[in-house]
Amino acid sequence: NGLSALSYIDKTKQTAVANEYKVKTNAELGLLAQSASEFNNKIYICVTNSDKVEVVSKSKLLSQATIQAKKPRYIKQINVDKAYISEWGATANESAIRVVDLKTNATSKLISVDPGAEEIVVYGSRAYVTCNGGFGSNNTLAIIDINSDVLITKVVVGPNPDAIVLDKDNNIWVLCTAQYDANFNKLNNGKLIRLNTFTNTFDKSYEFVSAFSSPTNLKINGSGDKMYVNFDGGLFSFNVADATPAPKLIRFGNYYGIGIDPKNGDVYVSDAKDFSSNGQVHRLSATGDIMNTYNVGVVPSEMLFID
Repeated sequence: NGLSALSYIDKTKQTAVANEYKVKTNAELGLLAQSASEFNNKIYICVTNSDKVEVVSKSKLLSQATIQAKKPRYIKQINVDKAYISEWGATANESAIRVVDLKTNATSKLISVDPGAEEIVVYGSRAYVTCNGGFGSNNTLAIIDINSDVLITKVVVGPNPDAIVLDKDNNIWVLCTAQYDANFNKLNNGKLIRLNTFTNTFDKSYEFVSAFSSPTNLKINGSGDKMYVNFDGGLFSFNVADATPAPKLIRFGNYYGIGIDPKNGDVYVSDAKDFSSNGQVHRLSATGDIMNTYNVGVVPSEMLFID
């Protein structure tokens, strides 16, 4: 329930402001800012525990609108006039995709999905949404027709699917973060799986074998050929072209978030420290060395790269 911060890193000046939002607006962002996206020359910030998406100007971060939503997690632009917001909902049975008219910022429809609607990718006429169970467990990927805003199907993928990315070949990768057994004694293994969008089959996978560690933070670079994952105290990369997915260790460290600069492929990792004091973000070299360190706000997680 702590207040959120939107920190800002200037890559040219190599400087950071730990709460740029409050510095520029003299206002609080809200409780638990989960993610931010940029489109239509605005930044859309999902503030989960304040039940809103805050729309701000790109340069001065001044409020442009507030979209009401129930435990919003991520927002994805579908076209110039429409966006989808993934919601955990007020209860587990209310998890949904909220369809928003970007001209009015009003809700036009709710599409019910399984509990814990999380990340969204779009390919062709379909949106793919991971449903990780929220505070519980789930194992499905929701597939939605973006023209009619209708749920087409739900596909079983693995325990607690969380992050999802689209690669250079327009195939979809889903990270399933594992779940505990019925007695909460041991994790069932997490896995990374590929949905081949041309055959509509799952044709590649990698299993993260651990009794205590879950894979998290699947991200992909701007060229769509290399993915990154946190697992078991390390940062690992995967090449999408490998016939059999195989992780390569980049650096040891218990990182809370990963960001990949879409222009040059630079990797940034966040350190949440003790989860109550300010954290840090590190920029890494290609070999995993720390090139720069930036002091940011509490529990740094998702990162957004803007011009």
